[in-house]
Amino acid sequence: MDNFAQDFSLPQIAEGSNVAYTTLIDILPKLLEQGIVIKTRKIGKSHLYKIDLDNPIAKALFAIDMKLSEAAIEKVMA
Repeated sequence: MDNFAQDFSLPQIAEGSNVAYTTLIDILPKLLEQGIVIKTRKIGKSHLYKIDLDNPIAKALFAIDMKLSEAAIEKVMA
């Protein structure tokens, strides 16, 4: 969520999200089917993906992430 404007390869997504690559491969079709993630381009053999913030589910996830971040900041500042 922090880099929502950028696109990433599957290994980069797996590493950045602390999700096993094999698990990511399993769930990627559902994320694509629901439009949460979109394929943006291909570089060599690698496809790049990013979150689609026009998708209502992705918007909701982004809003939750923002609320959690705000709460964490408030807790640290208190």
